[in-house]
Amino acid sequence: MVKKKYKVDLAGDGALKAAQLLGDRDGKWAEVWNRFADAPQGYPGVVSALRAGKPEGMIALHPDSWPQDNDEDEAAALAAVGGMVSAPVADVRSRLAKLRTDHADRLGGVWAKLGQTPAAALIVRLAELADLTGTIGVGSDVGGGADDYARSGWRTDQAFLSVLSALELGHPSAPSVERVAESLYRPWLEATVDQFQSAWIANPPVGHDPGLVVNETAGTCALFVDGLRFDVAAGLAEALVSRGLPTDLQWGFAGVPTVTATCKPAVSPVASFLSSGPELAPTTPAGGLVNQESLKRTMSDHGWSFISEDAVGDPAGRGWTEGGDIDALGHSFGVKLAHQLPDQIRQLATRISELLNAGWQRVVVVTDHGWLLLPSQLPKHSLPEHLAVVRKGRCARLNEAIQPPAGVIRLPWRWNDDVQIALAPGIHAFEAGKVYEHGGLSPQESVVPRMVVTKGSVGQPLALAIDYMWVGLTLKVEALMAPAGCSVDIRGRANDGSTSLATAPKPLRDGKVRLMVDDVHQGQAAVIVIVNEQNTLLANVATLIPEG
Repeated sequence: MVKKKYKVDLAGDGALKAAQLLGDRDGKWAEVWNRFADAPQGYPGVVSALRAGKPEGMIALHPDSWPQDNDEDEAAALAAVGGMVSAPVADVRSRLAKLRTDHADRLGGVWAKLGQTPAAALIVRLAELADLTGTIGVGSDVGGGADDYARSGWRTDQAFLSVLSALELGHPSAPSVERVAESLYRPWLEATVDQFQSAWIANPPVGHDPGLVVNETAGTCALFVDGLRFDVAAGLAEALVSRGLPTDLQWGFAGVPTVTATCKPAVSPVASFLSSGPELAPTTPAGGLVNQESLKRTMSDHGWSFISEDAVGDPAGRGWTEGGDIDALGHSFGVKLAHQLPDQIRQLATRISELLNAGWQRVVVVTDHGWLLLPSQLPKHSLPEHLAVVRKGRCARLNEAIQPPAGVIRLPWRWNDDVQIALAPGIHAFEAGKVYEHGGLSPQESVVPRMVVTKGSVGQPLALAIDYMWVGLTLKVEALMAPAGCSVDIRGRANDGSTSLATAPKPLRDGKVRLMVDDVHQGQAAVIVIVNEQNTLLANVATLIPEG
């Protein structure tokens, strides 16, 4: 039967002949290829067979069939990026446009599904960065410029981080990628920051920090995230919407300077009760310096409970909790932060869902500041320490009656207009060696998000994300936000339990489960479902059972 239908004798011709025919996709083998291409992760042995089965000395009918051809394309893409390291920016843009045309189609093929086309993805991301850095947002004033940034300018920062994370950590081509990406991004960043600073100095904005008020609606839980830059917040908002959570992403101006000591108290619900302090932090009504413990006490005095990261609190009241490690990771790991942001977003989305599931009516996400990140380090601008009460990477509190050096920006402090804050000009820092830093004046640091997240429609469950992977005929499922008591099944029809194809449905344990199917179902279309204890369908996703 196999010999007649597929023109191969497995016993006599062997697996390599079958692999050659599969790669050529002639006749019935085209159907076999399509089945493999739909879910290649389920056929781990096929890739090695294709690598060994490619005919030598012949022009391939389908070059994308063979893993070694994909390897060559990947190597060529990385070599092309390496060749742009010292090229003029205009030349880099034109080369990337052509490379995108050459490599973009590879992202829809088998090797992309198997995660073997990172260089192709890199080319597309670099080309997108080239497109975005070709335009500088222009606002008539600082408010208009900030609005431009919050509407679309943040996408350039996001694209830059996407390029930095395109290759795995430690990849030998990573330094070349950083240099090419920075050749596109840095001129855009410098122009954007210079324009923003000029607009701010000419006509400083007035208004309140994008935080909370003491009498927020009962059932409100604030989630403070240190260093939640606007582009990262936009990614978080997208993740929340994909879970079915209504999300309103707004923006406002951070205080001056953009450091935690100044700006975290400013977005707290008790900001109106705080006053000037001796360095960069305000003081409490009792006269003590605002720190974590005194901020907790002050909030408690005004009806706000502090909720630890492993608790959900009382949703009948008002709560303040904290999450995320973005700022700490940035200071510790610099460029590597780009690789860690997706996990930060996932953790924050999970925490917000947890709070809403616990009964909170709304979660208000606030932050203190954003940040700048540049692999080659921010350039240094001198500000001698003896001129300042305290000096940070991009800011300082000046001693009284001190005139800062030429070029240094001087603005009033958020907590006391009589206190002068020195800010580094442009993208400079007052300290050398800074890859990641904040404290200055820029859209990236000063235009900060305020996000209000609420539950979906009454009676409608929160959307569940189902992650899964086939290993042979074993299905691994992960659904971390599924309610307690849920089970997973593999069915022919989502709403019909009698069409189960699994050896047995299984309950989720810590959001994870493994199921198996009998080999008689190989190649069959199916649906992975999550049901609750009442057998109500909560989520489903289509799949194709691989051939073992």
